[in-house]
Amino acid sequence: MTKIASGPDELAPFIQDLVILLPDASWVNDDASYYIYEFVSEAWTLLLNINNMDKDKFMNNLNNLEQLYGALLQDLDEDSLYVCKAILDKLKFFSENSKYMNPDLLSRLYESMDDITYIDIYYRSGLLTGRLKKNKDMGEHGAFGASGTIDIQNIVSLFLHGREKVLDLGSGNAKALVLFSHKAANVTGVEIDEGLCKEGQHCIADLLKAERIDKNKIMLKHGDFFEEDFSQYDIIYIYWPFDNRKKDISEEKVRNQLEAKLLKEMKLKALFIVCLPGMDYRDLFPKLRKIDIDSKVATMPLLVYAHPLAGIELNEATVVRHKGNI
Repeated sequence: MTKIASGPDELAPFIQDLVILLPDASWVNDDASYYIYEFVSEAWTLLLNINNMDKDKFMNNLNNLEQLYGALLQDLDEDSLYVCKAILDKLKFFSENSKYMNPDLLSRLYESMDDITYIDIYYRSGLLTGRLKKNKDMGEHGAFGASGTIDIQNIVSLFLHGREKVLDLGSGNAKALVLFSHKAANVTGVEIDEGLCKEGQHCIADLLKAERIDKNKIMLKHGDFFEEDFSQYDIIYIYWPFDNRKKDISEEKVRNQLEAKLLKEMKLKALFIVCLPGMDYRDLFPKLRKIDIDSKVATMPLLVYAHPLAGIELNEATVVRHKGNI
């Protein structure tokens, strides 16, 4: 258990109890506990930013958490519900007794979290306070939306073994990029929107300063990913920027152009992974070889593709935990 020095501060015990309520990134890869991770991480984000928002906004987010807790009552075991209820009660307590807040101790608790959770809460905090964009209309390029931590960690668990070179297409604020960097040999991101690219570079700088990522493993570039050479990468990832509920002629153009580039440049042992917004299960790239995966730990559909000529080149060393048929 992490120990936080309290010193003479009489308020420390009220925060010391929070040590046992810290989220753990290992929960993400367990389909029985990733709901707890989502709840507790969101609660911690709210707690760490209690002084960075007005009372109405805080209470609105607290009410949302209470509703989520109510929805989880029938799905979680007794121990899991205890953790969720305990952190929720702490939030309520501090909202009504602000004099017991000790930002320094809270900050040290935050710094004691594992790297993945620290990064996750960093991005959640940015969205909560408005420092980071949640989404952005990109015109003919679709729309920006941030990848979910659970979905990225699911990909990491299934397909990254520490040796891969990863390319993130349309990196936005670099969240997926920094999460991939913890397991990949190196990661490269390309973002066409200058504002989003600067936002992502700022996030990378913050996380480098916090010593949560390795500067030698991560690069974010401003540019068009169609100008990138795909042949040097083992994993190519994209959070699909189009919504199937909206008819967009740009989507077909981007899809056809991307499929042609992948067919031309993709390595035979490489994987192309698409995270789809909402519950969109379309087969976007029929000319590629679709791989069925069996993973319950995901909040959005994942499409996994290989080159159609991969054949025996795509073996168990490439997809260690793959349960479907290649």
